[in-house]
Amino acid sequence: MGAKTSLYSSVNTDGCAIPFTQYLLPDGRTRLMYIERSPDIAAKAQEIIDAGFCFECELLPGPGTFDEATVSLTITGEYRDHIIHLVENGPKVPETVDQMIKEFDIEDALKAEKQDVKENESNP
Repeated sequence: MGAKTSLYSSVNTDGCAIPFTQYLLPDGRTRLMYIERSPDIAAKAQEIIDAGFCFECELLPGPGTFDEATVSLTITGEYRDHIIHLVENGPKVPETVDQMIKEFDIEDALKAEKQDVKENESNP
């Protein structure tokens, strides 16, 4: 899998904070942020990073259903977002991070990325 541009390469030094590329309003600037999680969740997050995937988050703008209280959390590869969760900003964000990391299947995501490479090569 090709390298996707990200702001990080690993969990922080204590091993329990997961790095996310955060997209900022209003223009999509990025910054690095960390979400503290348990050692077992952080360890799986590191496996996901080592496989070439990135964690991203974004506060979604209003009006309507997507107001400033909604956060998009994503595990993404070079060609696609593999998991996207929308959650109310607040205490449910860390729980949702745990959920998406637990449900992420690295092997399935790598297969999907490989298929995307083939499709991109055949459709220049």
